[in-house]
Amino acid sequence: MDQRIENFDQLEHFLDRFTLIGGGGTDFRPAFSYVNKLVDQNVFRHLGGLLYFTDGRGIYPKKRPPYPTAFLFLDTYDESAVPPWAMRLQLEPEEFMDRKQCKQERKGRNHYEYQTGETRD
Repeated sequence: MDQRIENFDQLEHFLDRFTLIGGGGTDFRPAFSYVNKLVDQNVFRHLGGLLYFTDGRGIYPKKRPPYPTAFLFLDTYDESAVPPWAMRLQLEPEEFMDRKQCKQERKGRNHYEYQTGETRD
């Protein structure tokens, strides 16, 4: 499913309706080819990066794409299978799925705090 997300509210809306499924054996390369094509067509002029939610079992691209890429895992994964150019983040399912609590904790934070985890004086 394609979903263009341009701001935090759109991300919240998407994640509230997002369902993760998996089973291994994914070929990640077609998704990267598709995104690369969109970049070449200027559909994404300022692509900030690609987030790939996965169980980690699959075929990764060998070549680093021209945009930051993070693979997000909800379970343990084979570290050696993930390309060295990729960012990795293992999510805790209860943290990822408990959206209401996360929203409440974020109330009152400014955009800078959310993105960096730091505050400005």
